[in-house]
Amino acid sequence: MATDPSTALQGIEPDVWQQLADTANAHKKEGQADTSADEIRQLYVEGAQRAEERPLEVRAPEVRTEPVHDEEKWREHLFDLGPLEFYALCHLKFADDAWELKLGVGADLSGRNVWWEGIDLSGSLTSHTWNINLKILQGSLTVGVRRDDSKNCWYFYVAGELCYWWGGWQCPVKFKFDVFWFR
Repeated sequence: MATDPSTALQGIEPDVWQQLADTANAHKKEGQADTSADEIRQLYVEGAQRAEERPLEVRAPEVRTEPVHDEEKWREHLFDLGPLEFYALCHLKFADDAWELKLGVGADLSGRNVWWEGIDLSGSLTSHTWNINLKILQGSLTVGVRRDDSKNCWYFYVAGELCYWWGGWQCPVKFKFDVFWFR
């Protein structure tokens, strides 16, 4: 049986939903209607109730079997956490022996973006960690690139320890996994 939202959301102030709606509206897709605070709250409730039916874990996506190529742009699903989907918008560039990976990392709630950050990784900046506190989501999220000399390639990875609020903090174990690779 699904948890009663009035119990599960105790401690979450009403202005949190407006802040999340403001973020979602600032990052909405072209042609997408504005989302109200009530809609964000309802989407969160529905997603959290669906998540109750699954084990509390962060599952790694399958690592791509083919390498990513120069100037490739794509959206990469990273993982789901309760009602939230984490993703990265990626753009990889090569110049001589150097590379640059432009990333936009975000969290969606039923297609509405409620958290977004950008970072450019390169040979001189190979990882970045965000400490997140959205009142419904807290913890740390790291994105990075690591060298594998045995395979002569680089792997993009995601790591962290994140929790979402649903009658208390729902926290899977720490995670770290590779997502894609390039040469």
